[in-house]
Amino acid sequence: MFYSPLGGLLGAGGGILQIIFGVVAAIVSKKATDLRGGIILLIVGVLGGGLGGLLVALGGLLGLVSKYV
Repeated sequence: MFYSPLGGLLGAGGGILQIIFGVVAAIVSKKATDLRGGIILLIVGVLGGGLGGLLVALGGLLGLVSKYV
């Protein structure tokens, strides 16, 4: 499983944090091909954890690869 690195620090508040990360990912996803947007998506995906976080990080990585390769 892919867990959030912040999960042990937050306890029950981890769900709220993942919702915030999801909102940030939805807003920044429009600029995934921009360098800043791609890096933000990678960081949010890793910190969010879970399958959703993995998919967000993968989306950020693919956005960067499609722009710069």
